[in-house]
Amino acid sequence: MSDLDLSNDALLKRLLEGKKPLAIISEWKKKDLQKYHEKIDIEKYDLETFEYKKTGASYLAIAPKGKIKDFFDLETLRKDYRDNGIDIDITEVGERSISYYFDDWDAQNGGKIELWLTGLLLGYPIENTMSIYKGGVR
Repeated sequence: MSDLDLSNDALLKRLLEGKKPLAIISEWKKKDLQKYHEKIDIEKYDLETFEYKKTGASYLAIAPKGKIKDFFDLETLRKDYRDNGIDIDITEVGERSISYYFDDWDAQNGGKIELWLTGLLLGYPIENTMSIYKGGVR
């Protein structure tokens, strides 16, 4: 997928078009995130700025307001994972907002959340996340 635009503008556009549930926009300088703030309707979206502890860079996390269960069919998701030999626990997730995970969205960087939830929040196809559980793509 070498033609996929991963620029900050493209990530924000996909989020605002409803194609991505969570956007993480990174800039080296916190002040450079301001231009994205101006494009976001805070009546419809939650947003918050954080600092990467290891690098000192900043990121802006943006997600639509609402509970996770309003955006995803969690029972079908659990069934799809179970059908592939992977048990996931969705019991507490549905009642939380996506913004609940703004400061802990990346399971692979020592996060406290599950890998399946990172994939879901970032808008990855579930098959991609399942392949990681099963040892990666060959």
